Amino acid sequence: MSKKGKIIIAAVAAALLIVAIIVVALNKPASNGGDAETGDKSGSSVIGTWYSDKPDMLTFTEDGKYQAAAWNGGNAWLSSGTYAVEGNTLTLTGSYDGTTVLTIGQSEDNSKIISGKHTYYSNEEAAKAAIKAAEDQAAEDESNIIPNTTNKLLGEWISLDGTTTCTFTDKSFTVHFLGNSTTPEESLYYEYEILSDKQMSVTENGNKATYSYKLYEENGIWYFVSPVKAYASTYKKGDEQSTTGGSSAAAGTAESTIITERVISSEKNPDMSQYTEELNTYVKENIVGTWKGTFEEHPTAASSYWSYTFKADGTYTFSDGSTTESGQYSITSDPNDNYYHSSLKLTFEGGERTVKFYFTTTSPMKMITDDQTDPTFVKE
Repeated sequence: MSKKGKIIIAAVAAALLIVAIIVVALNKPASNGGDAETGDKSGSSVIGTWYSDKPDMLTFTEDGKYQAAAWNGGNAWLSSGTYAVEGNTLTLTGSYDGTTVLTIGQSEDNSKIISGKHTYYSNEEAAKAAIKAAEDQAAEDESNIIPNTTNKLLGEWISLDGTTTCTFTDKSFTVHFLGNSTTPEESLYYEYEILSDKQMSVTENGNKATYSYKLYEENGIWYFVSPVKAYASTYKKGDEQSTTGGSSAAAGTAESTIITERVISSEKNPDMSQYTEELNTYVKENIVGTWKGTFEEHPTAASSYWSYTFKADGTYTFSDGSTTESGQYSITSDPNDNYYHSSLKLTFEGGERTVKFYFTTTSPMKMITDDQTDPTFVKE
């Protein structure tokens, strides 16, 4: 064979070798955390098992399927189905799960994560470290509830109608009613202790009891729903617009605040029992239907996996994504309770439980319960 022929054969062989290498590379499965050529345009691979801070785990296989499972004592919030990757977007589709969109990204230490309702890590150690960090933060937040709440309460609050002030020190508060034509001016003294972000103990004349309260911010203004309903129940932090001189609600109230259609009861704690039947009817009508529970900051029924379904015949079903419950329910309402206006008695096989709650007047209607582990429920 001529020298020229040998060169041509060698060139063809080299070309065929290059093509073979490319074919093998294109069909080689990517390892977890490596580059993938399965439609992931960002070069990020999801194939493998991921562990979340819920905790649970998700496994993605090369054939485009995913499978959720329990891990580290937690229950899976997804089940199974197919997945597709487009750039950094991971879309899961399952007959039970519906469509779930997750994001492929990086953590602070540049390791790969998958984030959505929960954050998934490519190894158990990273997930456990994230869980431990969250637990430590929760413990720190819990320990700060009492001092932070006390600091927020300090100072003078004024009732929404401008007739009453509530002034806090670190151990006591004084309710001062300005007086009117039927009721004289009066000051009431109480001692208090913050127990949690929802409850405080109040001592009056040596008698101690535990009450619910509420402290929240809305449009830059702090509001306080008092555990003591003497003369007023809801206050806001005193400001120059609601007081004369900026420090006392008693000074010049008539000149500085215009009150329209105001009715002041001559009773310290007006009895609202006459509205019990009306409130009970309202709650029973509105409870019927399906309520979806979500822990999102701006809850929607679509972002939930908890659910209550109440039927008009007095039966209900409940699910938190891992367990289900069914039975009968009954409702009692108390218009004198300014926080949780109604109670649900749920009777099911093996037991019963009571849940206090209230409805919001916003749209969509929301149901807030007294259980701190419950999410916000949104009516579908």
